[in-house]
Amino acid sequence: MSHSGDRFTDIELENKRLPACCGYITWKLLSLRDAMKELQGFLQEINYFVKEAKKHCSYPNDDNLTKDESAAIYIYTMEISDDSCVYRILNETLRLEDRTKVRPWFGYLKLLHSATSKLPTLKGTIWRGINKDVTMHFKKGQKITWWSISSCSTSLDVISSFLNKSSPSTLFNIECLNGKSISSYARYPNDEEVILMPGTVFEVVSNPHHGSNSIYLKEISDDEPPRSSPSPPPPIPPRQPRSSTPPAPPIPPRQPRPSTSTAPPIPPRQPRSSTAPPIPPRQPRSSAPPRHDVEEKALKQRICDIEEKNKQSVEEYHTALINTGKRLDEQKSSLDSMTSTNNHIQLLQNKDQLTTNFDNISQQLDELKSPNRTECRIEGLDQLLTHVDTMVQQIGRIIQISGMFLVNEAIPFA
Repeated sequence: MSHSGDRFTDIELENKRLPACCGYITWKLLSLRDAMKELQGFLQEINYFVKEAKKHCSYPNDDNLTKDESAAIYIYTMEISDDSCVYRILNETLRLEDRTKVRPWFGYLKLLHSATSKLPTLKGTIWRGINKDVTMHFKKGQKITWWSISSCSTSLDVISSFLNKSSPSTLFNIECLNGKSISSYARYPNDEEVILMPGTVFEVVSNPHHGSNSIYLKEISDDEPPRSSPSPPPPIPPRQPRSSTPPAPPIPPRQPRPSTSTAPPIPPRQPRSSTAPPIPPRQPRSSAPPRHDVEEKALKQRICDIEEKNKQSVEEYHTALINTGKRLDEQKSSLDSMTSTNNHIQLLQNKDQLTTNFDNISQQLDELKSPNRTECRIEGLDQLLTHVDTMVQQIGRIIQISGMFLVNEAIPFA
């Protein structure tokens, strides 16, 4: 191998009881550069780390990781020196009892958590090791918590290559439930690396046997109680009877109903209509006006329409009478001009009668022109107009006769 693989053999032996460190889960998601700014006091050449990680990370990828998320995994697996390894300083901080020391790492842990949550969950066997015999620290049935990020591998050969062959070592066979394979995003993809996030809890299923320094651990899920040992569950005891008292006496059979001859007669069912109260009449809407108001309003509107029509008719007859008066004036002038001779007594008598009638008509016409008479009835106007037309016809005939007579007698006009 071209690297030390220390993160695969860095195992915490003390089973500390520490407060869970999960505040980073609700932390704001930042870019990798912004997340690492608060770590400049702990890591040397942090800007170089960020630049190299974003340059060589897997992007684009099949798991839809952003470039910053992919680079966050890559920077975790980079190895330069003991003072510059992100995984070494981060895991040492996660094991401290002073949990406030972890707070500057929240931005990076949030980015790493966001990245691994997009990866498929691995359930199966993974391996880890340490270059010393630590079997005395693990007892069967014991529950332990690894507070740091735990790097494992699906390949036993990879873990064995990091163990010292000339000195005692311990191999961990782990049955995981929430592993995250990061080999496609790690600095060394051939390590087939699987990581377990901080706070993973295990149960020691078996301690060393057959002289080999190997420990079998089983991850405990959050929704399942731990099993103290792989032994089969205790047998189910036989079902006990509910009570030692003698059985209850049998229930007596149901007695038949009495015959109809002895049973009292069922009274007839009363019809609903005899007991139900009468349905009150539907009340008219309060907003609607009474019917007589509607009829009165319609009658008033009809009267107004008739009065308007009569007014228009009166105005039309006014106009007709005025025109007739003008015609009578013209006829009178003609008669005056043709009756200047003393030989036409009959004509003059007719003229006087016509003139008298004409004066009467003119007086009536003047009365009709008055504004106070505009409300007179239409029947009177019709009679007056008929009378005027008759006079006009008579005057016309007289003028025609007198004209012919004057021509025959050769009487000149005055």
